[in-house]
Amino acid sequence: MVKKKDNLLETIENYYKKYIVLPNEDEFRVLSCFAIHTWAMEAAHTTPYLYAYSPEPGSGKTTLMEVVGSLCNTPEMTANITPPALAALVDTQECTLLFDELDQVFSSKSAGNKMLQGILNAGYKSNGVVYRTQGQGVRKIRVFCPKMLAGLSVGLPDTLLDRSIPIQLRRKRHDQKVEPFYASKIEDVTAPILDAIEAWVEDNLDNLSEYEAPDLEWSPRQVEIATPLLAIAKVFDCEDEVAGLIDNMIQTYKKDLSNRSASNDILRKVAELFYLNETTKVFTEDMLEWFELPNNTTGARKLSDMLSVYGVESSNVRIGNRRRKGFNLVDFAVHMDVAGLLDDEGQIKEDALS
Repeated sequence: MVKKKDNLLETIENYYKKYIVLPNEDEFRVLSCFAIHTWAMEAAHTTPYLYAYSPEPGSGKTTLMEVVGSLCNTPEMTANITPPALAALVDTQECTLLFDELDQVFSSKSAGNKMLQGILNAGYKSNGVVYRTQGQGVRKIRVFCPKMLAGLSVGLPDTLLDRSIPIQLRRKRHDQKVEPFYASKIEDVTAPILDAIEAWVEDNLDNLSEYEAPDLEWSPRQVEIATPLLAIAKVFDCEDEVAGLIDNMIQTYKKDLSNRSASNDILRKVAELFYLNETTKVFTEDMLEWFELPNNTTGARKLSDMLSVYGVESSNVRIGNRRRKGFNLVDFAVHMDVAGLLDDEGQIKEDALS
C-alpha cells in the first residue's frame, strides 16, 4: 500500500527491484519516472523510448518489459506486428507500446520493416503522424505514444537510438535473488500503486506542462526526449540526479558500441572459419584451433569471453555422424549482418573477410 504520494517514486523503484536486477540499481529511478510519464502524456510534447539491450541471452529483457509495463498506462506487448497494425494500435488505443525482439525485425531489410521504422521514428513527438491511403484520399494516423523496446545491442537503427534511453542488462549472478514475476498474480500489488500514480499525475499535471528543461550539454534531440522524465524528477526534487543517470546510460551504450567495434576483427575471423569450411556448424575444438587457443578449460574460457559480446554460447551440434559442443552460424547472423559480412541472402561475403 502507498501511504504517502511523496514516497511514490521510491515505492515504484522498490516494486521493480523485487523482480528485476540492473547492473546499476540507480537506473530504477529513470524507469520509475518513465512509468509515471506514461500516465501524464497530456502534459508531454515528446516521449523517450526506453531501449533494453544486452548481447547475452537470458539477461531478462522480456521480464523487464513485463514488470515495467505492469505500472504503465495501457501496456501492449508485441514482438511481431505489421506496420498497418502497429499504426492502428497506437492510433486507437493510446497505449504504452512494449516491443520485444526488435533486433530480429531490423535484421531483415524488407520494405515492411522500413515502414515500421518510419512509424517508430515519427512516434516520439506529440504531432507524430503517418499517412495511409483511404479511398481516393489519405488518412492521418497518430503514432505518438511512450514506447519500450528490447533487443540485442547491435539491432537498433541509429534513428531509433537517437530517440532512446538505453538500459544495459546482464545476466544476474547466482547471488542476486529476485521473485518470479507472474503478470496474472500481481494485480493486488499494482492496484494501489497505479491509484497513487493517477492521483499524483492529477495533482501535478500543471507543473509537468509548464516545465522547461535546464541548459544541458546534450544534443537537442536528447534534451527533447529527456524533458518529460526530468519534469517528473523535478517535482520529486531529483532532477539533477535523473539527468546524470540518463547521461550515464547514454554514455554506457556508446562505450558498449565502441567495444563491439573493437571486436569486429573477432567476428570477421569467425565468419572466415565458417566460409572456408563451407559449413553452418563448427565444433568448439575447431574454433579453438582457429583462434590458436589450447583445447582445454583455459582455452574454452578465453573463447567464451571473446564471444560473450555477441551473446553466443556453445551448444550441442551434429556434423555428419559426430555430435559434440560447437557453434551455429545462425547464432552470429544478426551481428555479422550489422558488420556488413552478409549479403542480402544471408550468405557470408568473401570480399568482406580479412
